[in-house]
Amino acid sequence: MEKQRFLLEAKTRDRSTYLGGSDVAAILGLSKYKSALDVYNAKLLPSEKDEDKFIFRAGRHNESFILDEYCAEFNIVDNRRDCNAYLIDYPYIGCQIDLYSREQDDRIRLADAKMVAITRLNQFGEAGTSDVPADILCQIALQRFVTDAYRVDVPCMFYPQEIRTFTYYENEELETAIFDSLQAFWKNHILKASPPSAINFEDFKKLYPIDNGLTIDVDYNAVKLIEEIKIYKNAESEARKLKEEKEIELKKIFGANQSLKYGGNIIATLRTVERKAFSVKESSSRVLRLM
Repeated sequence: MEKQRFLLEAKTRDRSTYLGGSDVAAILGLSKYKSALDVYNAKLLPSEKDEDKFIFRAGRHNESFILDEYCAEFNIVDNRRDCNAYLIDYPYIGCQIDLYSREQDDRIRLADAKMVAITRLNQFGEAGTSDVPADILCQIALQRFVTDAYRVDVPCMFYPQEIRTFTYYENEELETAIFDSLQAFWKNHILKASPPSAINFEDFKKLYPIDNGLTIDVDYNAVKLIEEIKIYKNAESEARKLKEEKEIELKKIFGANQSLKYGGNIIATLRTVERKAFSVKESSSRVLRLM
């Protein structure tokens, strides 16, 4: 696939207008920290910005030191920092870049500084390789794709121990999958204002915070799910996990509806329950009941 030209800009565009490196792993279902629905909500219902949170402010504070150490180690003098790259033909795809430099042969070299908790050290491989966690790999793969850089270095400060640098080179299969996924997500969800499916309980609560009071007819698959949930209801460990998976499947069938009916009979409800304190409404949640 032919690479597209990009614009390098000093100022970050409104994050709701494009998909960036921190969104990729979530869209691909590889993130431990957020889901595709979280990305969707951040674009269409922006509220608190990640960059305003303490952990991100702390990371930015330490970035300068990490990059200074990196430049000294690799003798990089001419570079731009804190810039942004966006595809011209696909302006809804872009990335933030910590360090951008050009080698003497005009090849582009990037660096993405990370401050990493020492507890995550075992998630990284040998320095010099691209053996990094999936969320970081997706981020730097997009950076390389957008800019057509020949390499992306990831200097990681494993506080308070040391700085190790990992290096990523072009992986066409991975980058094509990322590009295709971002295009599809933007067109099928963002432009159509159509949220992606829930993949966990948190997603379900965001999609359907209250019921609509309606009853819908369902097929026998819902009956099977209910019977399986009953079997797992009092189980522990793995069985409880299976029960939760079945429950989220059943809740997807509910959607915003209050009850399910099969053969003329109500077989399950998912009602909104108001929680009150001192006669003042505090919050609401939806409670599953199997008949």
